[in-house]
Amino acid sequence: MIDGTYNVIVRTPLGARKGVVDLSDKDGVLTATVTVKGRTQNATGTADSDAFAFSGKAKTPVGMLDYRINGHVDGDDITAVCLTAKGEFSISGKRA
Repeated sequence: MIDGTYNVIVRTPLGARKGVVDLSDKDGVLTATVTVKGRTQNATGTADSDAFAFSGKAKTPVGMLDYRINGHVDGDDITAVCLTAKGEFSISGKRA
């Protein structure tokens, strides 16, 4: 089951950042809220069993950054990859 709140670490070129990811799956439509460094982004995407994907735009100190996150949940563990024009960031964490 994907639904839940996860405490995550996002590994960026500027170092690791703590964050929180909230996921909710309603018949394959995913609602996601990601909070990192006090900034919250809401997005919608897709979910299929334990896999999920969503995309959006994040406000950063250097402007808006498009991102796409693909990942999966295994029990209480979450792992994902965030793809951006600035590189690929890994995300991992545990259900809160």
